[in-house]
Amino acid sequence: MQLPPRPYPPALPPLLPLPTVVSPPQENVRRRRSIPPRLRWVEKWIPNNETTVMIKNIPFHYDRGLMIRFLDDFCLQENEKNRDSNEENIHVFAYDFLYLPMNFKMTSSAGYGFVNFTDHRTLSIFFGHFSERAKAYPNSARSVQMVIAKIQGKNALVNRYKNTRFVCESEECLPVQFNPPRNGSRESVQVITVGKFEVIPDIPIDRF
Repeated sequence: MQLPPRPYPPALPPLLPLPTVVSPPQENVRRRRSIPPRLRWVEKWIPNNETTVMIKNIPFHYDRGLMIRFLDDFCLQENEKNRDSNEENIHVFAYDFLYLPMNFKMTSSAGYGFVNFTDHRTLSIFFGHFSERAKAYPNSARSVQMVIAKIQGKNALVNRYKNTRFVCESEECLPVQFNPPRNGSRESVQVITVGKFEVIPDIPIDRF
């Protein structure tokens, strides 16, 4: 038995156009991606002309090579984010000066260091990335802490230490500047030491 044809349903009303979403400016997108909302105060707190930071609570077993690796990893990670974001008016994360003071009696790090970045915008990202003591140094339980340095800029730092004589065992203890600046790409850069070093004199055991 053949069933009678079913009537077609009434035509549906035309779809309404989707609302237009206005994208926020690229600068705001960059800011929200890099700094969590609870840390927005960091950008307002750091002046636009500051580029040098004093890193604190550095593990005592860290030397200059480990600090370079630590800073290279940060710059590499942020520069990769920039490439993936396809944003305009971005800057390169890089640094051109590093000084890690040493405790020569203990032959270990003094627990702090100075780094100069090439762009003031890096500081807000750097502070936001390691704020609230949430992140530790690699291979250490110590949290990363930092403050704005009193001496600002590579030229001022070089002038501060260029005539200083450091009593140490090698040039590995001296401040250094990088040409071109290090950006985490692992490309070879020139390392220029700042200041002079004097070898620690040997003290005879039977002197006293």
